Amino acid sequence: MIRWMIVLSAALMLWGCGYDVYYTPLNNPVTPAGEAIAEGVVARGPISPDEVTLFLVQRPEKRYRELGIITIPTFQSIPDQQALFQLYRAKAAEIGADGVIMMEPQTTLDTYTSPTYVADWGIIYQDTVRSRSIFRGMAIQFLE
Repeated sequence: MIRWMIVLSAALMLWGCGYDVYYTPLNNPVTPAGEAIAEGVVARGPISPDEVTLFLVQRPEKRYRELGIITIPTFQSIPDQQALFQLYRAKAAEIGADGVIMMEPQTTLDTYTSPTYVADWGIIYQDTVRSRSIFRGMAIQFLE
């Protein structure tokens, strides 16, 4: 019985360790006027994450089309930089993007009141502050 309780406790602790990665496409279809420059730009399937380029400081020199926003919301814990880069590359590769232009992260603080039972005092209410960061990047596809 105790062994099952230990296994259950370990599973519950590991349950929240992953990060969700979301993609929101933009409504940027290639227009007939732009077909000449975007002839090679078509909806394509997944590519290897190794083929995705991340742009941190400057935008790419090649012409590109913005496909959509990749967001990685975090609560309390923030992935290390290498893990964050891998999350961006994996999602961009999944949608067939050539690169990701990194954007400024958004940070918010959530405050909520929660009841706590304290022996001899009864229930007291205390404010809890939780920080959230949302990392964002623009998935792009080169036009050339």
